[in-house]
Amino acid sequence: MKIKVAIITSILLIVGFFVWAETSSKEKFSLAKDFPNGALVYLQITDLPQFIKLWNESKLKEKYLNSENFSGLQKRHLGIKIAERWNDWSNAVGFSLDLQTLGSLGEKQAAVAIYDVGKLDIVFVAPMNETVFSATMFAQNSGDFEEISLDDKTTAYVIDAEVERQKQKQKVIFANIKGRFVLATNEKLFLQTVSQITGKQKKQSLYDEPNFKKMSERITPNLATIWLDQERLNSDYYFKRYWLMSDVEDLQNIQAGIFDISLGETGLTEKREFLLKESQNLGQISNAEAQDLTRNIPENVPYFHLQKVEEKQLGEAIYETILDKKEVKNLRRSPSRNWSYEDYSYDDNSYEYENYHYLNSDFDEEINQIDEDENIEEKPFQTNQFVSALGSANPTIILTATSPKILESPMFVEFRKVAIVSLKNPNNFQSNHFENTIVKALKHRITVADAKFEWTTENEFRKLNIPMLGWEIGYQLNGSKLFVSNSFEFLQECLANENKREISANGMSQLTVINLTNRKEHFDNVMKILSNENGNFFTGNLASMLDVFADVKQIEVRRKSEDNFLQEEILAK
Repeated sequence: MKIKVAIITSILLIVGFFVWAETSSKEKFSLAKDFPNGALVYLQITDLPQFIKLWNESKLKEKYLNSENFSGLQKRHLGIKIAERWNDWSNAVGFSLDLQTLGSLGEKQAAVAIYDVGKLDIVFVAPMNETVFSATMFAQNSGDFEEISLDDKTTAYVIDAEVERQKQKQKVIFANIKGRFVLATNEKLFLQTVSQITGKQKKQSLYDEPNFKKMSERITPNLATIWLDQERLNSDYYFKRYWLMSDVEDLQNIQAGIFDISLGETGLTEKREFLLKESQNLGQISNAEAQDLTRNIPENVPYFHLQKVEEKQLGEAIYETILDKKEVKNLRRSPSRNWSYEDYSYDDNSYEYENYHYLNSDFDEEINQIDEDENIEEKPFQTNQFVSALGSANPTIILTATSPKILESPMFVEFRKVAIVSLKNPNNFQSNHFENTIVKALKHRITVADAKFEWTTENEFRKLNIPMLGWEIGYQLNGSKLFVSNSFEFLQECLANENKREISANGMSQLTVINLTNRKEHFDNVMKILSNENGNFFTGNLASMLDVFADVKQIEVRRKSEDNFLQEEILAK
């Protein structure tokens, strides 16, 4: 039970999105002036007591606590570490740091910052008068803390918490300073925060950091606002190892980010702003262009992505459409003639055997494998060859869509995909060049010797059957639009469709739409097959999160760039 309470409380501190309130533009990030600079993550909530009250009364709370996603988080290293640390702090102060306790720590606005994600060094600040402070659990249990006198004669209270399974100690310090309740887990950070509040330090607050100023000027806080020093997080060992859910390479161009969440009549909206090291001039999509391309996508398709053409994305999008997944660089190890038992590691009578990979050569042979005692590098297919094949036709916008189809016998999922490319000069489209590029990509992927690929024409579209693999690739130039698909059936459906969507691009450079209306058909059954009914962590958790947000019927992600800023807006309806 303690683990559950600790994780819930931590989640609420990091993501708060159930309160609707707006602050004046002048004072919208005034609390950031109380925090010393150097924060990695900063979260500001506009009404902490109301936020916790609404969470406790929401249906979402019950759904999430009973979900596989939450159960999985409790078992992961990150969830266990947060829960253990939270319990360590609770044991040290002598009372539970539960939601009720946290709700009493702010009259309304509150903020928390993380300065070290490994040590969990944090600072919490909330405006609070003396009467409210005296009623908090901290003030009522202050007799258990050591009293220290600050320079202005204010009393602070400190206690040592045994953390990391009682191997280390961490301070828990609190005080009420000039109408601010301050709680910190690091003595230096606490004293720096006091200096900011009392005015002893000038221009050394989080608010004064250049990147924070740039980002905070571009957004108005609503429900909750989170700021990240992404450049420093990218080089943080604990963030990369335990917090990050994707490849850090995807974040290398981001210096800082700020996210704001609001709740309105149209649903939940998250706005994101990123400060980039290198600008991305992606161009903008007009409403007419968006409606022209999306009208060919059937209404029941659960996912589509629309974006202005950029060379790298264009080549990768076509490659992934016809060959299903990204091409990655890999090393193929030639067969060893010996047993391999290197890199064993022993810990508490357990062992790992990830590199115990070989029995004998009969178990390690591949078609056309070269029998040499060396690593052979397989270079990825250069997807920019598709850009070259389409260059003379001047592609401007590309739409990709995915429609999963469950095959009854055997139970399998076919991910039907289509790419629709808008061409400014369709008369310059070079079909032979395009077909030859597709064949090159296939030969790079297929290791069957002497494979022959022949294009045929049927019902006005070109098709390529690959019976040895059960694959099929088709395309058709229809007016100014090039349709490419890995499914003849799906290609024909898109060509025949004339669905007038009510869609607005609003000058965005990218638009992603996830349609959850037919969730059972498109997501639940697919996840069930992919996990093979064995509770696979990823697929099980994805389906579990959809259960939590069962009332959401559609998610839209909009993106546009402006100089060194990238804007994202996520709308859940």
